[in-house]
Amino acid sequence: MLREMIGTVKCFAMQSGIDADYIMRLGAPRELVTVTGNTKFDQAYTSVSPEERAALIAELGLSGASRIMIAGSTHRGEEELVLNAFAAVRAKDPHVRLIIAPREVLRTMEVEHLCRKAGFTVNTRKNLQKGAEGGEDIVILDTVGELGRVYGLGDVIYIGGSLVPHGGHNILEPAAHGKAIIVGHQMFNFKDIHALFRNRSAVVTVTNGAELTAETLRLFADDAERARLEHETLAIINENKGASKKSAKILVDMLAAYETRRAQRAQERISAHRVRATQKVANFQTYFIDLVHDKEVHGAARRLIMGVFYVFSLIYEQLVNLKLAMYRWGWFKKEELPCFVISLGNVTVGGTGKTPTAQHLARAIYAMGYRVAILNRGYRAKWRGAVGIVSDGRALKMDAETAGDEAFMLAKHLPNVPVLIGPHRAVTGRYAIEHFGAQVAILDDGYQHWQLARDMDILLVDAVNVFGNGHLLPRGTLREPLSHINRADVCLMTKVDQAARGAIEHIWETFRSYNQDGLILESIHQPRQ
Repeated sequence: MLREMIGTVKCFAMQSGIDADYIMRLGAPRELVTVTGNTKFDQAYTSVSPEERAALIAELGLSGASRIMIAGSTHRGEEELVLNAFAAVRAKDPHVRLIIAPREVLRTMEVEHLCRKAGFTVNTRKNLQKGAEGGEDIVILDTVGELGRVYGLGDVIYIGGSLVPHGGHNILEPAAHGKAIIVGHQMFNFKDIHALFRNRSAVVTVTNGAELTAETLRLFADDAERARLEHETLAIINENKGASKKSAKILVDMLAAYETRRAQRAQERISAHRVRATQKVANFQTYFIDLVHDKEVHGAARRLIMGVFYVFSLIYEQLVNLKLAMYRWGWFKKEELPCFVISLGNVTVGGTGKTPTAQHLARAIYAMGYRVAILNRGYRAKWRGAVGIVSDGRALKMDAETAGDEAFMLAKHLPNVPVLIGPHRAVTGRYAIEHFGAQVAILDDGYQHWQLARDMDILLVDAVNVFGNGHLLPRGTLREPLSHINRADVCLMTKVDQAARGAIEHIWETFRSYNQDGLILESIHQPRQ
């Protein structure tokens, strides 16, 4: 069966020679295997100018620091080891400061307690942003999305997750700043990258807290060794770029070959006068999709059709505004659930990454110790009824055809999270509370489900297809007017690594023009490690 699956693949673009050898041992033909490298080296890691560095140091209350140690993405059980190493460094130089960025922001109070217990003064990034004076021994980074920039402040960096069984985090972020990096021996989830740096003596690997203390002391004391590590990490980053271009060229060549074959087949069908009815339907659908997306469509009826679509869009907009107003005025009643309700959704039709975001969010909430359930409407599900249990958190109860692809995928990848489908989220939500003890309910694609009150609205915006063409259905792809993004508590931009120039800034400006208080986050999509 494995060989049959491999036989369907036209090209194997592998990260390393080791990976290429593995896939060939599994049966891949040598002529179809190529090594393109790791695309992680091509990511645009955040750079920090000297002016930005000085401003950030001042904001963190670290202006009096002689040097700075950073512990990034730490997990429970690591902070004590980091604090011991920091105490040893402080015994040599009392002006050294420490920044700790716990992987889970909700652990901030726990980490504060550990710092004070160890005898250090401590403050948090959020407190400093509110005007706290600063100058403490330790600053806890309790914000999201800043660690990449903050790495630029450090002299010695410890990568969290690497001294506990969780597995270390990506070392390329601090490496892109040219930093001296220390990791633990638990780097199995980035083994190839870790091996590359280790073989070049560009990273220090330790196995326990005592070694962490010793190596931290050594790097702070040896300026020459620290400078060598900084130079070597930057050199590795620059030397390994280009994997994205290699992979893209392979895809372009494959697509070009496919288009050539497709054009040949189309010409054969036309010459034989055998255009099937299904092809006619596909052409008809493509024609209207191109109209909606403002692509150039030839034909005398284009202007008339666009005008009709625009009129219906105006009618649709008024109906949407009227319905939302009725909920605001209390004419339509919103139902409430006795649990914390989070909605995920967007203002455009089409995929923005709601399902993988719901999956990631549910997994994170479950890891915090809360019982969480996902409420999905059951898009394209064959099942009909008030409450459908796709998964009870222990086993799958439906297949993909019955539950719909989205709900089934969520249930398959979330073994500890119940997934329910049904047209009325209040009904499925009450069922989740009564039968599964749900404390948090996630509404997948729930931004327009106004019938149910929610505690947090997360709006997803596709950075590749920003707000469609700006028109509402059916003239465009907007589900509701852009002004309605004022309801969002969080704006999560997806696929920012694929966005066109200026797209990210446009989303920021548009969101802030309607919503001054919502949190804005950026995300990328990549395969799971």
